[in-house]
Amino acid sequence: MKKIIFSISLCLCLGFTAIAQDSDAAFVNKRGIAILPEKGDFAIGIDASPVLSYVGSFFSNYGSNAPSFLGYQNTIYGKYFLQNDRALRARLTFGLNSTAEKNYVTDHKKYLIDPLTVDKVIDIQHNSDFNFQLGIGYEFRRGKGRVQGFYGGELALGLQGQKQSWDRGNAITTDIRNPYTCTNFSTGAQSMQSSRTTEVNYGNTFSIGLSGFAGVEYFFAPNISIGGEFGLGINLSTTGEDQVSTESWNTTDNKYQAKTVKSFSSSPSREIKIINPGGAIFIIFHF
Repeated sequence: MKKIIFSISLCLCLGFTAIAQDSDAAFVNKRGIAILPEKGDFAIGIDASPVLSYVGSFFSNYGSNAPSFLGYQNTIYGKYFLQNDRALRARLTFGLNSTAEKNYVTDHKKYLIDPLTVDKVIDIQHNSDFNFQLGIGYEFRRGKGRVQGFYGGELALGLQGQKQSWDRGNAITTDIRNPYTCTNFSTGAQSMQSSRTTEVNYGNTFSIGLSGFAGVEYFFAPNISIGGEFGLGINLSTTGEDQVSTESWNTTDNKYQAKTVKSFSSSPSREIKIINPGGAIFIIFHF
């Protein structure tokens, strides 16, 4: 009898061990390396849109095939796992752009000597803008095997701005009070201008938002995943006034004059978006 009980007990232990091994096999690879992140792990991720765009273009003659999302592009992600199934997360979205357009205009000094001159100088228009957003959130996770779902909430702060400035080939002087100036950089049009804009600082926009998100990750390698998420939330933004700098010849004081004023065509504004949708596709590395 004792032998029978011992045999049954042994079989049960072996059975439970086999079940446990099968269960663990879903979370480790063939070399026994954990596939999913665990408590205390960190994670760093990047926006996957450029990668998908490159791959899509590589296999197509029609340019990018990457999906278009409403937000979170140019983003770096970070996570710290408080538990196996929950994490603190941070998201930094950034954008810096700077371009310059050049056009030739008549050299005004040469024009005063010879109105038929073909000599030119260069006017340059500089365009720049920036966009930063920092999101801090809390994430819950659940799932089986390589596919993991997640959801949670996020608070985001943002700042964005834009500026234009111009370098002129013909300066305003006592001898040249209305120099030839490019008036349209798209068409190259020029005319004599007694007053012209040298810089426009568009009012910076500050925003604060609170949103919920949900998404899915697939771990195609140990601690390396590709995933996507979608979020909805409330966003409040406020925009300051534009500032415009100009230069001209002051005929009253008979001297060059430069001044900066607030634009009368703009005023501070506030906007509340009750539903602010956003989406993202990303690649994340856990360690």
